[in-house]
Amino acid sequence: MIRETVYDGSSERSLDGVVTDANMELLRAGNPISLMTGGMSMYPIIKSRDFVNISHVDVESIRVGDIIIFSTESSDTGSLVGHRVVRIMENAGRRKFVTKGDFDPAESYGEVDESRVLGRVTGIARRGTEIELEGRAWSIVNRAIAYLSQRNMIITRIFTFSLTNVIEWRYGFAKMAKWINKGDPILHNTEKLLLLCSVKHIRRAAITEAASLIKEGVNWQIFFDYAFKSGNSVLVHEAMNLISSEIRIPKKILDRFKSLRYSITSNAEAQYSELMGLLLKFSELGIAAMPLKGVLLSEKLYRDRAARGSSVDFDLLIRKADLDRSVDMLKGIGYKIIGNNEIDAWRWHYKFFKKGNTLVDLRWNVTMTDKNPIRLKELWERARPVDIDGTRYYRPGEEELLLYLALHLVHSDSFNQLRYVSDIHALITSDENKIDWRLLSDMSHDWGVPHSLYTSIFLSKDFFNTDVPFEAIRKVEPPFLKKAFIRMFANRKVIFRNCLRKRLINRFFGYTLFDYLEARSFNDYRDVFLKVLFPPKEVLDITRRGDGGPIAARYMKRLFTGGVKVIFGSKFSNEKN
Repeated sequence: MIRETVYDGSSERSLDGVVTDANMELLRAGNPISLMTGGMSMYPIIKSRDFVNISHVDVESIRVGDIIIFSTESSDTGSLVGHRVVRIMENAGRRKFVTKGDFDPAESYGEVDESRVLGRVTGIARRGTEIELEGRAWSIVNRAIAYLSQRNMIITRIFTFSLTNVIEWRYGFAKMAKWINKGDPILHNTEKLLLLCSVKHIRRAAITEAASLIKEGVNWQIFFDYAFKSGNSVLVHEAMNLISSEIRIPKKILDRFKSLRYSITSNAEAQYSELMGLLLKFSELGIAAMPLKGVLLSEKLYRDRAARGSSVDFDLLIRKADLDRSVDMLKGIGYKIIGNNEIDAWRWHYKFFKKGNTLVDLRWNVTMTDKNPIRLKELWERARPVDIDGTRYYRPGEEELLLYLALHLVHSDSFNQLRYVSDIHALITSDENKIDWRLLSDMSHDWGVPHSLYTSIFLSKDFFNTDVPFEAIRKVEPPFLKKAFIRMFANRKVIFRNCLRKRLINRFFGYTLFDYLEARSFNDYRDVFLKVLFPPKEVLDITRRGDGGPIAARYMKRLFTGGVKVIFGSKFSNEKN
Protein backbone atom coordinates (compact mmCIF):
# COMPACT_ATOMS: atom_id res chain seq x y z
CA MET A 1 0.00 0.00 0.00
CA ILE A 2 1.02 3.59 -0.56
CA ARG A 3 1.06 6.43 1.91
CA GLU A 4 0.73 9.99 0.71
CA THR A 5 3.09 12.77 1.74
CA VAL A 6 1.27 16.09 1.76
CA TYR A 7 3.23 19.33 1.78
CA ASP A 8 1.25 22.41 2.75
CA GLY A 9 4.17 24.85 3.01
CA SER A 10 4.79 24.43 6.71
CA SER A 11 4.70 20.76 7.60
CA GLU A 12 4.57 17.25 6.24
CA ARG A 13 2.24 14.48 7.30
CA SER A 14 1.62 10.89 6.28
CA LEU A 15 -1.80 9.44 5.58
CA ASP A 16 -1.91 5.66 6.01
CA GLY A 17 -3.71 3.58 3.44
CA VAL A 18 -5.57 6.23 1.48
CA VAL A 19 -4.28 8.56 -1.20
CA THR A 20 -6.23 11.71 -1.95
CA ASP A 21 -8.12 12.21 -5.19
CA ALA A 22 -5.84 15.18 -5.89
CA ASN A 23 -2.79 12.95 -6.12
CA MET A 24 -4.59 10.44 -8.30
CA GLU A 25 -5.58 13.26 -10.62
CA LEU A 26 -1.97 14.53 -10.68
CA LEU A 27 -0.78 11.10 -11.78
CA ARG A 28 -3.53 10.76 -14.39
CA ALA A 29 -2.52 14.18 -15.74
CA GLY A 30 1.06 12.99 -16.18
CA ASN A 31 2.65 14.82 -13.24
CA PRO A 32 5.38 13.10 -11.18
CA ILE A 33 4.75 12.74 -7.45
CA SER A 34 6.54 11.26 -4.43
CA LEU A 35 4.68 9.08 -1.92
CA MET A 36 5.55 7.28 1.29
CA THR A 37 5.06 3.51 1.26
CA GLY A 38 3.51 1.23 3.81
CA GLY A 39 3.28 -2.54 4.04
CA MET A 40 5.70 -5.36 3.25
CA SER A 41 4.55 -6.67 -0.13
CA MET A 42 7.60 -5.29 -2.02
CA TYR A 43 10.12 -5.93 0.77
CA PRO A 44 13.11 -5.69 0.69
CA ILE A 45 13.42 -3.71 -2.57
CA ILE A 46 10.86 -1.22 -1.24
CA LYS A 47 10.61 -1.02 2.52
CA SER A 48 7.90 0.49 4.70
CA ARG A 49 8.32 4.28 5.05
CA ASP A 50 10.48 4.53 1.93
CA PHE A 51 9.55 7.33 -0.45
CA VAL A 52 8.93 6.25 -4.03
CA ASN A 53 9.17 8.57 -7.03
CA ILE A 54 6.32 7.93 -9.44
CA SER A 55 6.19 9.18 -13.01
CA HIS A 56 3.44 8.97 -15.59
CA VAL A 57 3.90 6.06 -17.97
CA ASP A 58 2.64 5.12 -21.41
CA VAL A 59 1.08 1.66 -20.92
CA GLU A 60 2.60 0.54 -24.23
CA SER A 61 6.09 1.03 -22.75
CA ILE A 62 5.49 -1.08 -19.61
CA ARG A 63 7.64 -4.21 -19.54
CA VAL A 64 7.80 -7.31 -17.39
CA GLY A 65 9.72 -6.41 -14.22
CA ASP A 66 8.55 -2.79 -14.00
CA ILE A 67 7.02 -1.69 -10.70
CA ILE A 68 3.72 -0.01 -11.56
CA ILE A 69 1.29 2.01 -9.45
CA PHE A 70 -2.37 1.18 -9.99
CA SER A 71 -5.69 1.81 -8.30
CA THR A 72 -7.54 -1.02 -6.60
CA GLU A 73 -10.88 -2.27 -7.88
CA SER A 74 -12.67 -0.45 -5.03
CA SER A 75 -11.90 3.00 -6.45
CA ASP A 76 -14.10 4.71 -3.88
CA THR A 77 -11.40 4.14 -1.26
CA GLY A 78 -8.77 5.87 -3.42
CA SER A 79 -6.17 3.22 -2.57
CA LEU A 80 -3.04 2.76 -4.67
CA VAL A 81 -0.88 -0.36 -4.93
CA GLY A 82 2.69 -0.66 -6.16
CA HIS A 83 3.58 -4.16 -7.41
CA ARG A 84 5.90 -5.70 -9.97
CA VAL A 85 4.61 -6.74 -13.40
CA VAL A 86 5.19 -10.47 -13.89
CA ARG A 87 3.07 -11.07 -17.01
CA ILE A 88 1.48 -8.94 -19.72
CA MET A 89 -1.59 -9.97 -21.71
CA GLU A 90 -3.19 -8.28 -24.68
CA ASN A 91 -6.78 -8.70 -25.81
CA ALA A 92 -8.68 -6.63 -28.36
CA GLY A 93 -6.01 -3.96 -28.36
CA ARG A 94 -6.03 -3.53 -24.57
CA ARG A 95 -3.26 -4.56 -22.20
CA LYS A 96 -3.73 -6.27 -18.85
CA PHE A 97 -0.98 -6.74 -16.30
CA VAL A 98 -0.54 -9.54 -13.79
CA THR A 99 1.35 -8.14 -10.80
CA LYS A 100 2.89 -9.57 -7.68
CA GLY A 101 4.65 -8.24 -4.61
CA ASP A 102 8.25 -9.46 -4.32
CA PHE A 103 7.58 -10.66 -0.76
CA ASP A 104 4.11 -12.07 -1.47
CA PRO A 105 3.84 -15.82 -2.07
CA ALA A 106 1.15 -15.38 -4.75
CA GLU A 107 -0.47 -12.84 -7.04
CA SER A 108 -2.83 -10.57 -5.13
CA TYR A 109 -4.85 -8.37 -7.48
CA GLY A 110 -5.57 -10.52 -10.52
CA GLU A 111 -5.41 -8.93 -13.93
CA VAL A 112 -4.93 -5.15 -13.77
CA ASP A 113 -6.55 -3.37 -16.71
CA GLU A 114 -4.47 -0.64 -18.37
CA SER A 115 -7.09 1.95 -17.37
CA ARG A 116 -6.18 1.45 -13.69
CA VAL A 117 -2.44 2.04 -14.21
CA LEU A 118 -1.40 5.50 -13.00
CA GLY A 119 2.40 5.45 -13.14
CA ARG A 120 5.68 3.64 -12.75
CA VAL A 121 8.16 3.74 -9.86
CA THR A 122 11.36 5.39 -11.12
CA GLY A 123 13.25 5.81 -7.86
CA ILE A 124 13.33 5.12 -4.14
CA ALA A 125 14.43 7.48 -1.35
CA ARG A 126 15.57 5.72 1.83
CA ARG A 127 17.16 7.50 4.79
CA GLY A 128 18.64 10.24 2.65
CA THR A 129 19.77 7.88 -0.13
CA GLU A 130 18.31 8.16 -3.63
CA ILE A 131 18.13 4.85 -5.54
CA GLU A 132 17.44 5.32 -9.26
CA LEU A 133 15.55 2.41 -10.83
CA GLU A 134 16.29 3.54 -14.40
CA GLY A 135 18.87 2.17 -16.79
CA ARG A 136 19.68 -1.06 -18.54
CA ALA A 137 21.15 -2.74 -15.47
CA TRP A 138 17.96 -2.23 -13.46
CA SER A 139 15.86 -3.35 -16.41
CA ILE A 140 17.71 -6.69 -16.42
CA VAL A 141 17.51 -7.02 -12.62
CA ASN A 142 13.77 -6.26 -12.59
CA ARG A 143 13.06 -8.89 -15.24
CA ALA A 144 15.12 -11.41 -13.28
CA ILE A 145 13.14 -10.74 -10.08
CA ALA A 146 9.84 -11.04 -11.98
CA TYR A 147 10.97 -14.39 -13.43
CA LEU A 148 12.19 -15.80 -10.10
CA SER A 149 9.21 -14.66 -8.03
CA GLN A 150 6.85 -16.86 -10.03
CA ARG A 151 9.02 -19.95 -9.67
CA ASN A 152 10.87 -20.08 -6.36
CA MET A 153 10.18 -17.69 -3.46
CA ILE A 154 13.20 -18.85 -1.47
CA ILE A 155 15.63 -18.00 -4.28
CA THR A 156 13.73 -14.75 -4.91
CA ARG A 157 14.13 -13.66 -1.29
CA ILE A 158 17.80 -14.63 -1.19
CA PHE A 159 18.39 -12.69 -4.42
CA THR A 160 16.45 -9.56 -3.37
CA PHE A 161 17.97 -9.50 0.14
CA SER A 162 21.47 -9.85 -1.33
CA LEU A 163 20.74 -7.18 -3.92
CA THR A 164 19.39 -4.78 -1.30
CA ASN A 165 22.43 -5.27 0.92
CA VAL A 166 24.77 -4.62 -2.02
CA ILE A 167 22.82 -1.47 -2.95
CA GLU A 168 22.80 -0.10 0.59
CA TRP A 169 26.51 -0.83 1.07
CA ARG A 170 27.29 0.72 -2.31
CA TYR A 171 25.33 3.85 -1.58
CA GLY A 172 26.85 3.98 1.89
CA PHE A 173 30.35 3.93 0.42
CA ALA A 174 29.27 6.42 -2.25
CA LYS A 175 28.01 8.81 0.44
CA MET A 176 31.28 8.42 2.32
CA ALA A 177 33.27 9.09 -0.87
CA LYS A 178 31.04 12.07 -1.62
CA TRP A 179 31.65 13.41 1.87
CA ILE A 180 35.42 12.98 1.43
CA ASN A 181 35.34 14.57 -2.03
CA LYS A 182 33.44 17.59 -0.78
CA GLY A 183 36.72 19.03 0.36
CA ASP A 184 35.85 22.48 1.64
CA PRO A 185 32.25 22.21 2.98
CA ILE A 186 31.75 25.96 2.53
CA LEU A 187 32.63 25.68 -1.16
CA HIS A 188 30.35 22.66 -1.51
CA ASN A 189 27.46 24.59 0.07
CA THR A 190 28.16 27.56 -2.19
CA GLU A 191 27.97 25.44 -5.34
CA LYS A 192 24.85 23.65 -4.15
CA LEU A 193 23.16 26.97 -3.34
CA LEU A 194 23.86 28.25 -6.85
CA LEU A 195 22.29 25.12 -8.37
CA LEU A 196 19.17 25.58 -6.27
CA CYS A 197 18.89 29.19 -7.45
CA SER A 198 19.61 28.60 -11.16
CA VAL A 199 16.08 27.62 -12.16
CA LYS A 200 13.08 29.48 -13.50
CA HIS A 201 10.91 28.91 -10.43
CA ILE A 202 12.53 27.85 -7.17
CA ARG A 203 10.32 25.44 -5.24
CA ARG A 204 9.35 25.71 -1.61
CA ALA A 205 11.42 22.68 -0.62
CA ALA A 206 14.45 24.20 -2.40
CA ILE A 207 14.00 27.46 -0.47
CA THR A 208 14.10 25.51 2.79
CA GLU A 209 17.21 23.62 1.67
CA ALA A 210 18.86 26.88 0.58
CA ALA A 211 18.19 28.43 3.99
CA SER A 212 19.80 25.40 5.63
CA LEU A 213 22.90 25.73 3.44
CA ILE A 214 23.21 29.43 4.31
CA LYS A 215 23.00 28.57 8.00
CA GLU A 216 25.83 26.07 7.57
CA GLY A 217 27.87 28.70 5.74
CA VAL A 218 28.55 29.84 2.16
CA ASN A 219 31.23 32.01 0.58
CA TRP A 220 29.22 34.97 -0.73
CA GLN A 221 32.02 36.36 -2.88
CA ILE A 222 32.51 33.04 -4.68
CA PHE A 223 28.72 32.67 -4.94
CA PHE A 224 28.39 36.05 -6.66
CA ASP A 225 31.33 35.32 -8.98
CA TYR A 226 29.86 31.91 -9.90
CA ALA A 227 26.45 33.43 -10.63
CA PHE A 228 27.97 36.19 -12.77
CA LYS A 229 30.23 33.86 -14.79
CA SER A 230 27.48 31.30 -15.31
CA GLY A 231 25.16 33.90 -16.83
CA ASN A 232 22.43 33.01 -14.34
CA SER A 233 22.64 36.11 -12.13
CA VAL A 234 19.09 37.27 -12.97
CA LEU A 235 17.60 33.86 -12.10
CA VAL A 236 19.73 33.77 -8.95
CA HIS A 237 18.60 37.27 -7.93
CA GLU A 238 14.92 36.25 -8.18
CA ALA A 239 15.56 33.14 -6.10
CA MET A 240 17.58 35.08 -3.51
CA ASN A 241 14.70 37.49 -2.99
CA LEU A 242 12.45 34.55 -2.09
CA ILE A 243 15.08 32.90 0.11
CA SER A 244 15.62 36.18 2.00
CA SER A 245 12.11 35.81 3.42
CA GLU A 246 13.33 32.67 5.24
CA ILE A 247 16.82 33.69 6.34
CA ARG A 248 18.92 36.82 6.42
CA ILE A 249 21.12 37.37 3.37
CA PRO A 250 23.80 40.10 3.51
CA LYS A 251 22.30 43.31 2.13
CA LYS A 252 25.55 44.00 0.28
CA ILE A 253 25.10 40.81 -1.76
CA LEU A 254 21.44 41.52 -2.56
CA ASP A 255 22.36 45.07 -3.63
CA ARG A 256 25.12 43.76 -5.92
CA PHE A 257 22.71 41.34 -7.57
CA LYS A 258 20.11 44.09 -7.91
CA SER A 259 22.60 46.47 -9.53
CA LEU A 260 23.85 43.73 -11.87
CA ARG A 261 20.29 42.87 -12.86
CA TYR A 262 19.53 46.47 -13.83
CA SER A 263 22.65 46.52 -16.00
CA ILE A 264 21.85 43.17 -17.67
CA THR A 265 18.22 44.14 -18.27
CA SER A 266 19.25 47.40 -19.92
CA ASN A 267 21.79 45.60 -22.09
CA ALA A 268 19.29 42.86 -23.01
CA GLU A 269 16.74 45.41 -24.23
CA ALA A 270 19.42 47.12 -26.32
CA GLN A 271 20.50 43.76 -27.78
CA TYR A 272 16.89 42.89 -28.57
CA SER A 273 16.47 46.11 -30.59
CA GLU A 274 19.80 45.50 -32.33
CA LEU A 275 18.94 41.88 -33.15
CA MET A 276 15.50 42.76 -34.52
CA GLY A 277 17.16 45.38 -36.75
CA LEU A 278 19.53 42.71 -38.11
CA LEU A 279 16.70 40.24 -38.66
CA LEU A 280 14.81 42.94 -40.58
CA LYS A 281 17.77 43.22 -42.97
CA PHE A 282 17.70 39.45 -43.57
CA SER A 283 13.92 39.51 -43.96
CA GLU A 284 14.03 42.34 -46.55
CA LEU A 285 16.41 40.24 -48.68
CA GLY A 286 14.20 37.18 -48.37
CA ILE A 287 16.88 35.31 -46.39
CA ALA A 288 15.54 32.88 -43.77
CA ALA A 289 17.41 33.45 -40.48
CA MET A 290 17.02 31.43 -37.29
CA PRO A 291 18.29 33.00 -34.02
CA LEU A 292 19.56 30.12 -31.87
CA LYS A 293 20.34 31.66 -28.48
CA GLY A 294 20.47 35.10 -26.88
CA VAL A 295 17.57 37.33 -25.91
CA LEU A 296 14.97 35.53 -28.03
CA LEU A 297 15.79 32.17 -26.43
CA SER A 298 15.67 33.84 -23.02
CA GLU A 299 12.24 35.29 -23.82
CA LYS A 300 10.96 31.89 -24.95
CA LEU A 301 12.27 29.88 -22.00
CA TYR A 302 11.98 32.34 -19.12
CA ARG A 303 9.58 35.07 -20.36
CA ASP A 304 12.39 37.50 -19.55
CA ARG A 305 14.87 38.75 -22.13
CA ALA A 306 17.51 39.29 -19.45
CA ALA A 307 17.20 35.90 -17.69
CA ARG A 308 20.15 34.34 -19.57
CA GLY A 309 22.45 37.29 -18.93
CA SER A 310 24.23 39.34 -21.58
CA SER A 311 25.10 37.67 -24.88
CA VAL A 312 28.59 37.92 -26.33
CA ASP A 313 27.24 37.44 -29.85
CA PHE A 314 24.15 36.74 -31.93
CA ASP A 315 24.05 33.15 -33.21
CA LEU A 316 22.17 33.21 -36.52
CA LEU A 317 21.60 30.08 -38.60
CA ILE A 318 21.06 30.50 -42.33
CA ARG A 319 20.92 28.15 -45.29
CA LYS A 320 24.28 27.70 -46.98
CA ALA A 321 22.73 28.78 -50.30
CA ASP A 322 22.17 32.22 -48.71
CA LEU A 323 25.73 32.54 -47.35
CA ASP A 324 27.18 34.84 -50.02
CA ARG A 325 24.23 37.23 -49.91
CA SER A 326 24.31 37.27 -46.10
CA VAL A 327 28.05 38.02 -46.01
CA ASP A 328 27.62 40.83 -48.58
CA MET A 329 24.73 42.31 -46.60
CA LEU A 330 26.66 42.32 -43.30
CA LYS A 331 29.72 43.82 -44.95
CA GLY A 332 27.48 46.41 -46.57
CA ILE A 333 26.31 47.68 -43.17
CA GLY A 334 29.81 47.91 -41.73
CA TYR A 335 30.63 44.44 -40.35
CA LYS A 336 34.00 42.73 -40.90
CA ILE A 337 34.89 39.03 -40.70
CA ILE A 338 37.21 38.27 -37.76
CA GLY A 339 38.85 35.22 -36.21
CA ASN A 340 39.13 33.18 -39.40
CA ASN A 341 40.94 30.40 -37.54
CA GLU A 342 39.41 27.22 -38.94
CA ILE A 343 40.65 25.06 -41.78
CA ASP A 344 38.36 24.93 -44.82
CA ALA A 345 37.27 21.32 -44.20
CA TRP A 346 35.96 22.24 -40.73
CA ARG A 347 34.52 25.69 -41.46
CA TRP A 348 30.90 26.05 -40.38
CA HIS A 349 30.50 29.70 -39.36
CA TYR A 350 31.91 33.23 -39.69
CA LYS A 351 32.21 35.79 -36.92
CA PHE A 352 31.49 39.43 -37.78
CA PHE A 353 32.60 42.52 -35.87
CA LYS A 354 31.34 46.10 -35.99
CA LYS A 355 32.50 48.72 -33.54
CA GLY A 356 29.83 49.49 -30.94
CA ASN A 357 27.72 46.47 -31.90
CA THR A 358 27.32 42.90 -30.69
CA LEU A 359 29.34 40.28 -32.56
CA VAL A 360 27.42 38.26 -35.15
CA ASP A 361 28.11 34.52 -35.41
CA LEU A 362 26.72 33.58 -38.81
CA ARG A 363 26.29 29.80 -39.09
CA TRP A 364 25.27 27.54 -41.92
CA ASN A 365 25.72 24.36 -39.87
CA VAL A 366 25.37 23.36 -36.22
CA THR A 367 28.59 21.34 -35.80
CA MET A 368 32.15 21.82 -36.93
CA THR A 369 32.71 18.15 -37.80
CA ASP A 370 30.38 15.29 -38.74
CA LYS A 371 28.09 17.63 -40.71
CA ASN A 372 25.03 15.38 -40.91
CA PRO A 373 22.66 16.90 -43.53
CA ILE A 374 19.59 15.44 -41.78
CA ARG A 375 20.09 17.87 -38.88
CA LEU A 376 19.77 20.95 -41.06
CA LYS A 377 16.97 19.42 -43.15
CA GLU A 378 14.78 18.72 -40.10
CA LEU A 379 15.70 21.99 -38.41
CA TRP A 380 14.42 23.99 -41.36
CA GLU A 381 11.47 21.75 -42.24
CA ARG A 382 9.99 21.94 -38.73
CA ALA A 383 10.94 25.57 -38.05
CA ARG A 384 8.05 27.97 -37.47
CA PRO A 385 8.02 31.50 -38.94
CA VAL A 386 7.59 34.40 -36.51
CA ASP A 387 6.42 37.79 -37.80
CA ILE A 388 6.92 40.92 -35.67
CA ASP A 389 6.33 44.39 -37.14
CA GLY A 390 7.23 43.33 -40.67
CA THR A 391 10.25 41.29 -39.57
CA ARG A 392 10.19 37.56 -40.21
CA TYR A 393 12.54 35.10 -38.58
CA TYR A 394 12.33 31.38 -37.84
CA ARG A 395 12.08 29.54 -34.55
CA PRO A 396 13.06 25.84 -34.18
CA GLY A 397 10.55 23.33 -32.85
CA GLU A 398 10.85 22.18 -29.24
CA GLU A 399 12.51 18.88 -30.07
CA GLU A 400 14.96 20.49 -32.51
CA LEU A 401 15.76 23.22 -29.99
CA LEU A 402 16.52 20.67 -27.28
CA LEU A 403 18.78 18.74 -29.65
CA TYR A 404 20.56 21.96 -30.64
CA LEU A 405 21.08 22.95 -26.98
CA ALA A 406 22.46 19.47 -26.28
CA LEU A 407 24.80 19.77 -29.27
CA HIS A 408 25.90 23.24 -28.23
CA LEU A 409 26.59 22.02 -24.70
CA VAL A 410 29.01 19.27 -25.75
CA HIS A 411 30.34 20.85 -28.93
CA SER A 412 32.19 23.85 -27.50
CA ASP A 413 33.46 25.39 -24.27
CA SER A 414 29.80 25.79 -23.27
CA PHE A 415 30.31 22.43 -21.52
CA ASN A 416 31.84 24.50 -18.71
CA GLN A 417 28.86 26.86 -18.38
CA LEU A 418 25.93 26.26 -16.07
CA ARG A 419 23.65 28.54 -18.11
CA TYR A 420 23.20 25.98 -20.86
CA VAL A 421 22.21 23.24 -18.41
CA SER A 422 19.65 25.66 -16.94
CA ASP A 423 18.30 26.25 -20.46
CA ILE A 424 17.85 22.52 -21.03
CA HIS A 425 16.05 22.14 -17.69
CA ALA A 426 13.80 25.13 -18.46
CA LEU A 427 12.85 23.75 -21.87
CA ILE A 428 12.10 20.25 -20.55
CA THR A 429 9.99 21.49 -17.62
CA SER A 430 8.14 24.26 -19.47
CA ASP A 431 4.35 23.98 -19.37
CA GLU A 432 4.10 25.73 -22.74
CA ASN A 433 6.79 23.80 -24.64
CA LYS A 434 5.78 20.15 -24.39
CA ILE A 435 8.42 17.71 -25.58
CA ASP A 436 7.39 14.72 -27.69
CA TRP A 437 9.88 12.29 -26.14
CA ARG A 438 9.31 9.49 -28.64
CA LEU A 439 9.89 11.86 -31.54
CA LEU A 440 12.90 13.37 -29.77
CA SER A 441 14.64 10.04 -29.24
CA ASP A 442 14.01 9.03 -32.86
CA MET A 443 15.33 12.38 -34.10
CA SER A 444 18.44 12.11 -31.92
CA HIS A 445 19.36 8.88 -33.73
CA ASP A 446 18.55 10.41 -37.13
CA TRP A 447 20.80 13.36 -36.29
CA GLY A 448 23.52 11.02 -34.98
CA VAL A 449 23.54 12.69 -31.53
CA PRO A 450 21.84 10.33 -29.01
CA HIS A 451 24.77 10.38 -26.59
CA SER A 452 25.02 14.17 -26.69
CA LEU A 453 21.33 14.26 -25.77
CA TYR A 454 21.92 11.73 -22.99
CA THR A 455 24.78 13.86 -21.60
CA SER A 456 22.64 16.99 -21.46
CA ILE A 457 19.75 15.13 -19.83
CA PHE A 458 22.14 13.51 -17.35
CA LEU A 459 23.51 16.91 -16.30
CA SER A 460 20.03 18.41 -16.00
CA LYS A 461 18.82 15.51 -13.86
CA ASP A 462 21.97 15.58 -11.74
CA PHE A 463 21.88 19.35 -11.14
CA PHE A 464 18.16 20.10 -11.05
CA ASN A 465 16.44 16.70 -10.63
CA THR A 466 14.69 17.22 -13.98
CA ASP A 467 11.89 14.74 -14.56
CA VAL A 468 12.51 12.86 -17.81
CA PRO A 469 10.57 9.73 -18.90
CA PHE A 470 12.48 6.51 -18.31
CA GLU A 471 11.83 5.30 -21.87
CA ALA A 472 13.34 8.47 -23.32
CA ILE A 473 16.56 7.93 -21.36
CA ARG A 474 16.73 4.25 -22.21
CA LYS A 475 16.52 4.94 -25.95
CA VAL A 476 19.55 7.26 -25.96
CA GLU A 477 21.60 5.56 -23.24
CA PRO A 478 25.24 4.91 -24.28
CA PRO A 479 27.26 1.74 -23.58
CA PHE A 480 28.69 1.21 -20.10
CA LEU A 481 32.21 2.56 -20.71
CA LYS A 482 30.99 5.68 -22.48
CA LYS A 483 28.45 6.28 -19.71
CA ALA A 484 31.28 6.05 -17.18
CA PHE A 485 33.23 8.61 -19.23
CA ILE A 486 30.22 10.96 -19.22
CA ARG A 487 29.84 10.66 -15.45
CA MET A 488 33.54 11.38 -15.02
CA PHE A 489 33.58 14.54 -17.16
CA ALA A 490 29.98 15.81 -16.91
CA ASN A 491 29.60 16.79 -13.27
CA ARG A 492 29.52 19.69 -10.85
CA LYS A 493 33.28 19.80 -10.30
CA VAL A 494 33.99 20.21 -14.02
CA ILE A 495 31.36 22.96 -14.31
CA PHE A 496 32.50 24.98 -11.29
CA ARG A 497 36.16 24.31 -10.59
CA ASN A 498 39.45 24.50 -12.47
CA CYS A 499 40.09 20.80 -11.89
CA LEU A 500 42.30 18.42 -13.87
CA ARG A 501 39.38 17.04 -15.88
CA LYS A 502 38.21 20.52 -16.86
CA ARG A 503 41.69 21.48 -18.04
CA LEU A 504 41.91 18.24 -20.01
CA ILE A 505 38.66 19.05 -21.82
CA ASN A 506 39.67 22.66 -22.49
CA ARG A 507 43.18 21.85 -23.65
CA PHE A 508 42.77 18.67 -25.69
CA PHE A 509 39.12 17.74 -26.23
CA GLY A 510 37.34 20.99 -27.13
CA TYR A 511 35.11 20.32 -30.13
CA THR A 512 36.26 16.69 -30.33
CA LEU A 513 34.34 15.86 -27.15
CA PHE A 514 31.26 15.70 -29.39
CA ASP A 515 33.10 13.40 -31.83
CA TYR A 516 34.02 11.03 -29.00
CA LEU A 517 30.49 10.91 -27.58
CA GLU A 518 29.00 10.01 -30.96
CA ALA A 519 31.79 7.66 -32.11
CA ARG A 520 30.52 4.18 -33.01
CA SER A 521 33.24 2.13 -34.67
CA PHE A 522 36.92 1.50 -34.03
CA ASN A 523 37.77 3.83 -36.91
CA ASP A 524 35.67 6.60 -35.33
CA TYR A 525 37.57 6.31 -32.03
CA ARG A 526 40.89 6.20 -33.87
CA ASP A 527 40.03 9.39 -35.76
CA VAL A 528 39.11 11.15 -32.52
CA PHE A 529 42.38 10.07 -30.91
CA LEU A 530 44.42 11.36 -33.84
CA LYS A 531 42.44 14.59 -33.98
CA VAL A 532 43.04 15.24 -30.27
CA LEU A 533 46.77 14.48 -30.19
CA PHE A 534 47.80 15.13 -33.79
CA PRO A 535 45.44 17.65 -35.46
CA PRO A 536 46.00 18.56 -39.13
CA LYS A 537 49.08 20.67 -39.85
CA GLU A 538 46.78 23.51 -40.95
CA VAL A 539 45.41 23.71 -37.39
CA LEU A 540 48.90 24.27 -35.99
CA ASP A 541 49.54 26.94 -38.63
CA ILE A 542 46.31 28.80 -37.86
CA THR A 543 46.62 28.62 -34.05
CA ARG A 544 50.36 29.45 -34.23
CA ARG A 545 51.33 26.61 -31.87
CA GLY A 546 54.91 25.60 -32.45
CA ASP A 547 55.73 28.15 -35.18
CA GLY A 548 58.29 26.83 -37.67
CA GLY A 549 60.38 23.68 -37.49
CA PRO A 550 59.65 20.09 -38.48
CA ILE A 551 56.06 18.95 -38.01
CA ALA A 552 57.11 16.20 -35.55
CA ALA A 553 58.83 18.79 -33.32
CA ARG A 554 55.76 21.01 -33.42
CA TYR A 555 53.52 18.13 -32.35
CA MET A 556 55.91 17.28 -29.50
CA LYS A 557 55.91 20.90 -28.34
CA ARG A 558 52.11 21.02 -28.44
CA LEU A 559 51.77 17.81 -26.45
CA PHE A 560 54.38 18.90 -23.88
CA THR A 561 52.97 22.41 -23.29
CA GLY A 562 49.41 21.05 -23.29
CA GLY A 563 50.33 18.37 -20.76
CA VAL A 564 52.01 20.91 -18.49
CA LYS A 565 48.92 23.13 -18.55
CA VAL A 566 46.60 20.20 -17.84
CA ILE A 567 48.65 18.96 -14.88
CA PHE A 568 49.72 22.24 -13.32
CA GLY A 569 47.02 24.62 -14.50
CA SER A 570 47.14 27.63 -16.81
CA LYS A 571 49.05 29.76 -14.30
CA PHE A 572 52.15 27.56 -14.59
CA SER A 573 52.84 28.63 -18.14
CA ASN A 574 51.45 31.61 -20.01
CA GLU A 575 50.45 30.95 -23.59
CA LYS A 576 51.34 33.80 -25.96
CA ASN A 577 48.67 33.27 -28.55
